Amino acid sequence: MSTVAIGLDKPGSDLDLICQHPDPASLGARLCAQGWQGSEQSKEVWVLEQTRRGPDGQEWPLELYVTPSPIETLHGWRHLSLMATLLEHFGHDFYQAVLRLRRDANLKGEAAICQLLDLPGDPYLALLTLEEVDLAPIVWQAAPLTHHSRFENTLSMPRIS
Repeated sequence: MSTVAIGLDKPGSDLDLICQHPDPASLGARLCAQGWQGSEQSKEVWVLEQTRRGPDGQEWPLELYVTPSPIETLHGWRHLSLMATLLEHFGHDFYQAVLRLRRDANLKGEAAICQLLDLPGDPYLALLTLEEVDLAPIVWQAAPLTHHSRFENTLSMPRIS
């Protein structure tokens, strides 16, 4: 569920992985015995970390989230899936604007997208409001002569207070 998968990674990004397992504690204990650093984040989630060298010779910090919950219900997976959909829908200029905000303003992907779409409130919650929205009539354009965005919708768009 990492931004690496959708091309929004930046130097120092980690690789976030999700594993659905019926007993996170037992899998977490087994992986810790194999050199992973891990801890129980909540009753149903273990987070394990390790750094591995990739085929490019670069070291990658890995974060493995182990949960019994179906992957498609997890906020991280839902955010990543929606961000990929929005990047595809709005195209190259939108992608480049998100990358600029990620790198220059050090924003997370969710926050960068919400800023560009003028979605108020907590970016993690605001982004999820777009899950049930038909994107077909929605157009995004960078405002001319400024680097602010304009998010246009020919239909009414739900707003977050």
